[in-house]
Amino acid sequence: MGEMGQTQQASRARGVICFTNPGQFTYITQSGIYGNVSNGDKPIRGTVQAVARARITRFGKLKDLLCIAPGDYVFLFEREKSRLHGVWRVSDEPFFCSSPVFDPSNDYPYRFYMQQYLNFETPIPSMELRKLLNNSVLWSIRTFERAPGTPFASINPVSMQETDALLELFWKYNHRTDPMSNLVSYSHQPLQATINFYNLVMDNRYSSNTPLEVKANNLGQFPQRQIYEETLHCYLIYNLVRRTSPIVGWFGQYSQVLREVPISVAGQQRADILLVYHNAMTGEPTVYTIIEVKRSRVNLDMLRQLLEYVRLFSERHNLDLNSVEGIYIGAGIEPDASEYVKERAKVEVERPVRLFEYGLSGNTVTLNPIP
Repeated sequence: MGEMGQTQQASRARGVICFTNPGQFTYITQSGIYGNVSNGDKPIRGTVQAVARARITRFGKLKDLLCIAPGDYVFLFEREKSRLHGVWRVSDEPFFCSSPVFDPSNDYPYRFYMQQYLNFETPIPSMELRKLLNNSVLWSIRTFERAPGTPFASINPVSMQETDALLELFWKYNHRTDPMSNLVSYSHQPLQATINFYNLVMDNRYSSNTPLEVKANNLGQFPQRQIYEETLHCYLIYNLVRRTSPIVGWFGQYSQVLREVPISVAGQQRADILLVYHNAMTGEPTVYTIIEVKRSRVNLDMLRQLLEYVRLFSERHNLDLNSVEGIYIGAGIEPDASEYVKERAKVEVERPVRLFEYGLSGNTVTLNPIP
């Protein structure tokens, strides 16, 4: 099998686009360690409001980090020069470490190890990436530019099909080179122990270098009615990606887990979590599940928003509405929302919406379907 065949066969994995600045890029490619910044995740004052904001920021960064898993392909986007480099693979579970190995002004503590997999000498220029965005070939990421005054995620998982498209571009720009030669070798230390991500948030720990682990019992340290949505996102993302909780049984044999996925071309609306299901015979995606998560009870207005997401996503990807499922997870379901779902299922042929109530019981997070 030729090199193209080897790469195409191996590319049936999810990719991760990670953003870097010039100084960080040099260290990453020399060491095989990627890190996301800690900006905003430590309270600048001891007030309740400042601590709460810092915790939510840290949960958001943890959610992005925990969405990756060993085996994912890694592409590095160099912001200053607007170009994409590849290809590495995630080689161990993500971890948290504040040792000063990056830019002295920021410790980039949300980290993962990666190993170079293919060495494409010529990177992909931004004009090619914009074409993919404009044509909706690249749809799991909204933009490669940092919009003023808006949050910017540095770790962006993309689907298998988008990964294939990026690899095709790398071959286009590197058709006369051998990307399997001259691979950089890294000497990573195996990670042994684990640290609970919730303790990391609660205790402001900045000295760990062990894998992060999400346990249900620690979520109970927040009163259920006050639980941060980001903590629920972290728990769901961690377990959906790794299939480490009985709750994943409600979602069947999905192939991929994506987060914060733009729903429309404009990218203003984003799904909390997107599951992709593939046909086992053809390898093509057949069903998409949009999951919205709320710490509060789900009402009819929230449900309307979910149905709008289903419609917009279907239109964007030219899908039959029966190919897109909507799921809402909340602390409870208001009667009007539950009743609407029941009545809608009687007369419409689209895939029905599912509603779940989450619960915290000892060391377990439960998902109870609302009939």
